[in-house]
Amino acid sequence: HVFNAALDFRIGPEQPSDLDQFNIQQTKTKLCQFWATKGQAFNMGLGVYASGQIHIDSQGFRAWGPDHHYRTSICQGL
Repeated sequence: HVFNAALDFRIGPEQPSDLDQFNIQQTKTKLCQFWATKGQAFNMGLGVYASGQIHIDSQGFRAWGPDHHYRTSICQGL
């Protein structure tokens, strides 16, 4: 990330169990809730890629999903 304004990470183990999957989804939901309520103030971008990797940056208030559009964002509808 050219301007050091982003962070990419994964949640949970490499081979998640069903319980891990549930906890991962709960955490992603909490991230979306944070983005929906506080993201604009932080100029926060939140993306979740098809690989499950999460991207957070401070380059604009937006959210996206696997196809890099809001329509596939897990935050859609918040």
